[in-house]
Amino acid sequence: FIGFCGLIFILWLVGGSVWVGQWFFQQPLSRVNIKGNLLLKDADVLFASGLRQGQRLIDLNPYQVAARLQTHPIVQKTDIRRKFPDEIHLIISEHQPVALLQLSQQTNVFSSASLSKTKYVLIGNNQRLLKLLTFDELRDSPYKNLPLINGLTVPSVTLGSSLDSPVLERGLRFLETFQTMAAAQKAELQNTQIKLEGQFRIVDWSSQPIHIDISDPLNLKINWPLNSSELQPGSPEPLRTVPLTIQMGSRDFGERLRTFQNIYPVLGKQYPGLKSIDLRYKNRVMLVP
Repeated sequence: FIGFCGLIFILWLVGGSVWVGQWFFQQPLSRVNIKGNLLLKDADVLFASGLRQGQRLIDLNPYQVAARLQTHPIVQKTDIRRKFPDEIHLIISEHQPVALLQLSQQTNVFSSASLSKTKYVLIGNNQRLLKLLTFDELRDSPYKNLPLINGLTVPSVTLGSSLDSPVLERGLRFLETFQTMAAAQKAELQNTQIKLEGQFRIVDWSSQPIHIDISDPLNLKINWPLNSSELQPGSPEPLRTVPLTIQMGSRDFGERLRTFQNIYPVLGKQYPGLKSIDLRYKNRVMLVP
């Protein structure tokens, strides 16, 4: 009798465990946790994932969810983790924007009504087009102070594609050179704790965006982001009231930036209203006061 009761208990225990296990793994999805998205809103990620209310977590294939998400032009890679009984984690790694591209109005990707509202595209490495922004969206965006590139005309735009433009590549190459020099100098100043008066200005990207005009394929024009509120020593007048344009040509950007670094402290004091510096010619600098 005792053995029979023990057998009944074991069968009950096994049956109960099977029932609990079935209940545990058959629960519908009820929670989606999204992390890592900055450009994309949670709703955009959820839509791209293809997840639907009522799906059972056990039926979801993490690799398929990841593949759907990675078709989005902004998503670089994803990590999908299921957490039973009813939770899934979507960890997103996005392509990082390096600049804002201002589209020429000759592009026909937009209707005439939407073109007036949407003129900017976040671009990443390799000229990848990431996201369209209207002027109003850009004004309130954390990316509003990215370097701005203008002067490019394209026949059409497809998000997620790369433009493969030699002129744009040249502008991005200048930007990389400029940022590398600024970062190296900033690190050097931090190490030495010395700030030399009149030294090459290190741009704070969070407050002073640089503008790169690539409309002339042979001559990049840079609007230097000088701070118009900075006062000249001994004078109540601002140091500058208009941006300084630097004509960089199409090559030797590092050398020409170093030339600017050496000559601007003197020129800036002699010509506080200087409009343009032309650095395209070897051993010669042309000024537009």
